[in-house]
Amino acid sequence: MKRFVYLCIVLIFAASCTGKKSKISSARSALDSASYAIGVLYGVNMDRLKDNLPVEFDMDYDLFMAGFRDVLTKADSLKPDTYWADEIFRKYIVGKVKEKSLAYLDENRKKDSIVVLESGLQYKIVAEGSGKSPLPADTINVKYKGTTIDGQVFDARQEPVKFALSGMIPGWIEGIPLMKEGAKYMFYVPPHLAYGDSGRLGGQTLIFEVELVSVVKGAE
Repeated sequence: MKRFVYLCIVLIFAASCTGKKSKISSARSALDSASYAIGVLYGVNMDRLKDNLPVEFDMDYDLFMAGFRDVLTKADSLKPDTYWADEIFRKYIVGKVKEKSLAYLDENRKKDSIVVLESGLQYKIVAEGSGKSPLPADTINVKYKGTTIDGQVFDARQEPVKFALSGMIPGWIEGIPLMKEGAKYMFYVPPHLAYGDSGRLGGQTLIFEVELVSVVKGAE
């Protein structure tokens, strides 16, 4: 989440530079030029990194600049607490991400092909299998692709890979035993059955396309 805070700093500099003629040529001193150059560097970085935020962030620029300026000028009224700031921003972003994720699930459940379990896990059968079904204590051999609801791939295995099912996220522990060897399912995993509010995928509904290649009885 510190990366998100950094992105916000970048965002304001990028916004301040957009559509304005360069002031470098009219800078009154080398310090003026260097000060402006820092803003340009942040703007360039923002152009590369702004898409990393999982939701739109319509910030109040006046309040952002107030906080930013207070830190840089070491305002007497401010005792910077980066942990507090990071938590405030993280909770806001995760909350917005979760709103978007749950709205997606509400729409997805209306489709005829979608099965919704009591836990909130949703799945669709792409292809039926005919082999064994795994138990939570088993090791599974799978191919899979994981994406966000926006279609961003965050993990994928085109060749079979083995996992102890008991070590996977709750959505897999519940969903994979529904499959038989040779089956392919789509799982729509709500945040509380994925990574909760933590990490880079915190608050997100995750979509997994899973092919169950084989089941190894017992954990390896």
